[in-house]
Amino acid sequence: MLVAGRRGPEAFGRKKIGLYWDRTVERWKAHPRCFRLPLSVTGLDLAGTLGPIPPSWMGHRLDTPQERSRWPDFALFVGRTLERVLDGERVGVGEGPTDLVHVTFKETDLMGHAYGYPTPEFSRALRLVDEALGRIVEKLRAVVGADRLVVVVMADHGSLPLSLVRRAPVVKDQELEKWLLERLPVRPGHRRWLRKITGFQVFVDPDALQENRISPAEIACVLEQHPMVHSAFVGSALPKTRSDPR
Repeated sequence: MLVAGRRGPEAFGRKKIGLYWDRTVERWKAHPRCFRLPLSVTGLDLAGTLGPIPPSWMGHRLDTPQERSRWPDFALFVGRTLERVLDGERVGVGEGPTDLVHVTFKETDLMGHAYGYPTPEFSRALRLVDEALGRIVEKLRAVVGADRLVVVVMADHGSLPLSLVRRAPVVKDQELEKWLLERLPVRPGHRRWLRKITGFQVFVDPDALQENRISPAEIACVLEQHPMVHSAFVGSALPKTRSDPR
């Protein structure tokens, strides 16, 4: 979430706002070297914004920070957070350079990867993202006027139809993490080298990886032994796998 282009002389030299959700502590944060955290979102949390968090939704658990951050209702939380920022920063008020507001809703992407479409999970995410975005646009229209507002909506890709998702075998990220750590375990007294696996992308801690005497090439080799993995590549090898655009 990014808010840039502050108005008025009193804002000269102030850092722009750039927020990200730290799901380890379930709080909004900002990288202090580049961005600032507005007071309007300090201490803001899911339950305080959306009400009591249910134990599950559509049969999917909500008992960990990771699962709560993947919940379609998280879109409403993002939207209401941005509404607070818009109020606190007086975005679009007064004369001056154009304000830029950028927000990412990950819910449709997450549900598309996990369940495909049309599914109840994807439909719920789409409806809630639409609701959150609609509230933001209406708020901006009320503040700056429809003739002074430009809204751009972008998406990076679509999802597989439900029939293909059901036909294809699926391995969950958590299951693949467990499988990989069983074959490349953390050495006693050393830090966990595997940060997370998401969408078949493996993220590691380089220092911890070195402590555990594990190489990226070794990880790729082990992953290729999994029945659901055809090929695995380390980051430096990815450009070589791309076809020649000519």
